[in-house]
Amino acid sequence: MAIVIVPLSLKTSAKDLQSKASYAVYSMLGIGVVEMICASIHGIATLTSDHPNAYVMVGKQIPQGLFDMGMAFGGVAILPYVLADMLNPRNAKKVVLKATTRIMIFYLLVAMIGYFGWADSIEKHTPLQHMMMMGFWYQNAARIISALFVVKTCTTFPLTFWPLYREFEALISLDESPGLQLQLAWAVRRQQVWKIATKVLLVTACLSHLLLSMRIKRRLMALFMGLPLNVGQFVFPACVGCLAIRLHRKILHVKSETADPGHTSEAKYLCNSLEFHSIAVHIAAALIIVLGIAWFGMTA
Repeated sequence: MAIVIVPLSLKTSAKDLQSKASYAVYSMLGIGVVEMICASIHGIATLTSDHPNAYVMVGKQIPQGLFDMGMAFGGVAILPYVLADMLNPRNAKKVVLKATTRIMIFYLLVAMIGYFGWADSIEKHTPLQHMMMMGFWYQNAARIISALFVVKTCTTFPLTFWPLYREFEALISLDESPGLQLQLAWAVRRQQVWKIATKVLLVTACLSHLLLSMRIKRRLMALFMGLPLNVGQFVFPACVGCLAIRLHRKILHVKSETADPGHTSEAKYLCNSLEFHSIAVHIAAALIIVLGIAWFGMTA
């Protein structure tokens, strides 16, 4: 896998990234389609069998499910880099809404149809493991899904590697040497060598965790992936809400002192009270942060 990923990660031009993104999207769509077809066939077949599927309204692994849901949307961190390179940044809101809506629909369909087909059996075995223990056609479908996962992994890693490389390149200032400013041949050649060496070093560092034991790997994954997700999806939105309501109150206070002492805001508040709205926002923010801490503690 590393032999394939390293050369693919060396190409970070816009055209290469676009082609890799297309392969990754189509691979994921193929995985979802094959999985939903197999789950639908198995679910319909078990409806009339002597041992129908058992469904429950509330699962037993809610914390793990929350962690998986957070991980599923962890890719939104790349959005600022995508939006920064858009030809028409004014369409950013439309692009984000369309992308997140399609992702949500895709995940929802896969989850609902998958649970209809496999029910509680997925608590013991993953759908792929379950399919490999079944008949010939299910086994071939599982092999197709595995192959598509390999394609998706090889094409997705360069996309996630691209922002890291851009940040590291800006940190070490590869493009700011005097020789490059003068377009000297030796400086350009040295820059190309440094860029390739930097990419190889970063890719190797990213893949070095494969050499660790599974226990250490899980701890590191919980730390380096759970903590940023916790901050980005729980702490940061909560703090932004508190800062927004405080800034709103400050603006109203300034307007009431400078412009019109009897000025009232046209914004709508909870119970038509700014004080009550502010208290509610801070309480909700505190609950979100506590939920994030509890979620991180259960998944770590």
